[in-house]
Amino acid sequence: MFLSYLALFGASLFEILWVALLGAHTSTKSHYYVLILCTCMGLSLYLLGVASKTIPITLSYAIWVGLGILGQAIIQHFVFKNSLSITAWVFTCTLTFSVVGLLFSQTKHGVM
Repeated sequence: MFLSYLALFGASLFEILWVALLGAHTSTKSHYYVLILCTCMGLSLYLLGVASKTIPITLSYAIWVGLGILGQAIIQHFVFKNSLSITAWVFTCTLTFSVVGLLFSQTKHGVM
């Protein structure tokens, strides 16, 4: 089960990376970004599939998306200098707490 969560965390990291590369590609128009972007996208989906073999898909998808949104908010703020409003940060944190709540509510037979 630990390896499944590790795969899910890796899938989230590749999700964050490919979306960040999408933003970088639109400003540079380099074909290398597209190749790396597609590779990261494929790895993200592959690792999500690996994690979903033992973690229920509703839980794994929610974690994948939630971590991706949080990671993008952080990258957009610190790397690309795009600021979010206080309201957007509040809702991003609320989403993050919801994902953590889903993690802790999981039982042996799925999500409570």
